[in-house]
Amino acid sequence: MEKVTVRVCCAVCGVDAEREVTWVHKHRVKFCSTRCCNIDRGRRARSRSRKPKATLEERLRSRLARNSETGCLEWTGATRPGGYGAIRLGAPQRSSAPTHRVAYELWVGGIPVGLELDHLCFNPACCEPSHLEPVTHAENMRRMRERQKQLAELAL
Repeated sequence: MEKVTVRVCCAVCGVDAEREVTWVHKHRVKFCSTRCCNIDRGRRARSRSRKPKATLEERLRSRLARNSETGCLEWTGATRPGGYGAIRLGAPQRSSAPTHRVAYELWVGGIPVGLELDHLCFNPACCEPSHLEPVTHAENMRRMRERQKQLAELAL
């Protein structure tokens, strides 16, 4: 449909503006913007100044709670299968990462290449850096089997 430029004196704020509209709507234009149209209709106008988004560390800290019995800093937000916490990394990829890895990288530093984090406290929701140790995958699996044996012996 053909567009026409129309000069408008806004019924809300009084600003003179030019709007590009379709030919059919050229006689209905009374506002300089959608914001003024919404104000006229009694809708809440969107704030032009949005509050700043929380940083990754602020979002992480807001979902952590200290367990007084174990000393773990436990993630209280969304979890992945197995009980590991997950936090969104943000746009544009909209991916998520394990919270214990994010916490370790923020508060201790990068995880060395070829290593993964082992929870010394056996709690997958724990993000306490002192409870996390970088180890090889083989060592992590060896420790996991050892813990499973200990738990099996306790169950007997």
